Amino acid sequence: MSRVIDAILRLRDEFSEPLKKSINLMTSASKAGEKTRKSIEKFGNGIADVGSKMTVAVTVPIIGAGAACIKVASDFESGMSQVQATMGITKDATTELNGQTVNTMDALSSLAKEMGKTTKFSATEAAAAINNMAMAGYNVQKTYDTLPTVLSLASAGSLDLDYATQLVANGMAVMGDNCKSAQQMADQMAVTASNAYGSVADFGEGLLVAGGQASVCGQSMEDTFAALGILGDAGIQGAEGGTALRNTLKNLYQPTEKAGKVLKKLGIQTSDSQGNLLSMQDVLQQLNGAMANMNDSQISTTMAQIFDTRTIAAASALLGNADDRWNQLRDTISGASDMYDGQGAAAGMAATQLDNLDGQITILKSSIEGLSISFGNILLPYVKEGVDYIQKMADKFNSLDDTQKQNIVKFALMAAAAGPLILGFGKMIVFGSKILGVFAKVRGIFQGVQAAGGAVKFAIAAMTGPIGLVVAACLAIVAIIAVVITHFDMFKERPVM
Repeated sequence: MSRVIDAILRLRDEFSEPLKKSINLMTSASKAGEKTRKSIEKFGNGIADVGSKMTVAVTVPIIGAGAACIKVASDFESGMSQVQATMGITKDATTELNGQTVNTMDALSSLAKEMGKTTKFSATEAAAAINNMAMAGYNVQKTYDTLPTVLSLASAGSLDLDYATQLVANGMAVMGDNCKSAQQMADQMAVTASNAYGSVADFGEGLLVAGGQASVCGQSMEDTFAALGILGDAGIQGAEGGTALRNTLKNLYQPTEKAGKVLKKLGIQTSDSQGNLLSMQDVLQQLNGAMANMNDSQISTTMAQIFDTRTIAAASALLGNADDRWNQLRDTISGASDMYDGQGAAAGMAATQLDNLDGQITILKSSIEGLSISFGNILLPYVKEGVDYIQKMADKFNSLDDTQKQNIVKFALMAAAAGPLILGFGKMIVFGSKILGVFAKVRGIFQGVQAAGGAVKFAIAAMTGPIGLVVAACLAIVAIIAVVITHFDMFKERPVM
């Protein structure tokens, strides 16, 4: 028995001293660990805070601005591609512009961008207008000469740009040689709207309906707009006004047999001795003179014999204003292109409408779009390169057989699982930092043990306390892992229940 006690005492002496040293080392390590942990945590939090602020203040806005620039530049590029397709030309096609040979698409792109900087309309909207002109058969020179006028008309009349383009192009077509230029068309249309009751769109629509007949009957554009203006004052506007004017012209210049006899009896002439057609105002003044001595009943009967039922009201309005009002309107319309110090009515009215804060903001928006296009053009090549790479990958994938595609899908699923694994690893790192905190608390325990004295007491208490249980659990897990690794094949062959 004495031998056993002696052996236990020797074991105690031999175990106690190393255990004390170990406790001292662990206490010291735990202090250093806690200090290190706090330092790392502070440094990490600082980096995270800077990263968070940069993300909100710099990264997100830059990415958003870049995406917006790419979108604007892409829309503009798409619009110009449509112009190229409409014109049926290649990117390197050339043309004559102001006496010089230039690249067609570069010239038109520059025109659209310039209009975007100087008008209320964006470069992308200007590109759409250029496309409309291309569909109307306009060449580059004619487009350069016409587009600014169209934009001015659209601005002056608060018109959709696409619609304004159609009004000018189609109006010039229906008036033929009576229309000398797009500016003349736009200026006279705009000034009619500012001097008679109706909008620019109303008189544009009226011209499109009546213009063909007016041209056939030899009417100038000034007289045609003057007549439409008088009808507008009478509440006959837009396409309705155009139809009324067209029918009035037909009744006077191409009368039915019955109406022709009445006009001849009244002495109404629609052409001079050389066969040149007279102006509508002249013919109306002749008719007014012929009916000057008639009573109301006779005038009503005569009007019904010359004009169809639907046209009598319009004809009466025109007859009643065939003198002073007609002259005043026609003279004003004739000088439309000389207004606003030579700018022309359309450009001058457009400038006036933009000469305010709201107009300045509108111009600013167009200018910003131009800036976005400039930045977007720098980014687009990189985006296209990325899209091209993705397209090639897609083509390669589509060319694989079904087995290869299935294998790729399996690998993709495995890759998808990587995310949760990485997340779990991240959580382990976080848990590790907390472990450092636990060591700090363990340090206190070690210090308490030393204060109490007796390493053996600590060892015995630890085996049955929380620390002992943790150590035991860890050893158990290690043992289980060792068994699984050793007998992995056996586990693999077992059927899943």
